[in-house]
Amino acid sequence: MARFGLEAHTVYPGHGVLVTRLGSDDVEELVETARIWALRATDYTKIWLYDRSAEMLAIEGAGSALVETVDRWANARPPLCPECGELLHAAALAGEAAWYCHSCNFRAHAA
Repeated sequence: MARFGLEAHTVYPGHGVLVTRLGSDDVEELVETARIWALRATDYTKIWLYDRSAEMLAIEGAGSALVETVDRWANARPPLCPECGELLHAAALAGEAAWYCHSCNFRAHAA
């Protein structure tokens, strides 16, 4: 099973929903694919970015509003752990902002 996944659901009133798997694995590529897909979305679309089965991002709409939402999320998302690849979580170490990995206990001071 792929670590990361990207799906788009496009609703066609009176016909149903078209589900499209847009990619998997590298999160940076998936964010870029989500931007491209959002630019092409002329119909109402829902886009999901998954980390295994956990939802990291869920947005809906069409056109440039989708792209802006993807960009805001990509700029604000937590970094990946350099040791195990899991998403880091915000923490406080000795009263300072830091990142913490729940999987391997990696700790780093936030920039």
